Amino acid sequence: MPLTCISLLQDAQVSDSMCHWLRGKHITSIKTVAWMISLSDALHNFIDGLAIGASFTVSVLTGFSTSTAIFCEEFPHELGDFVILLNAGMSVPQAIFFNLLSSMSCYIGLVFGILLGSTFAPNAIFAIAGGMFLYIALADMVSLSSAHV
Repeated sequence: MPLTCISLLQDAQVSDSMCHWLRGKHITSIKTVAWMISLSDALHNFIDGLAIGASFTVSVLTGFSTSTAIFCEEFPHELGDFVILLNAGMSVPQAIFFNLLSSMSCYIGLVFGILLGSTFAPNAIFAIAGGMFLYIALADMVSLSSAHV
């Protein structure tokens, strides 16, 4: 059998066993930047969850204000990640699935934030989250400013 027939048969076998939401390009043909974005976004969302959980241990008002601030920051961020995943070769269902999967790490961070914030000082969690936010903002600004110089 020619090599192209074998790969077509393998494609047909893989697409039959794949989940409906993951249909599209093979995962091996998606660019590396998509996986980098998904993993870094999962870490970012985990730390967001830590901050939200620790905020709710301080007070309900602090928790809601932190949640609102993070929502306002995350909404355009997740839309941008979605576009990057599409440009990296994912289909729309694949991009939605992996974007939602990385967003679920926020709930894990929320649980850890509540547990750690109620037993330890939540200020350490705020320092870690604030440092991450500053790093992201400064890294974006430095890369933009060096591009214009």
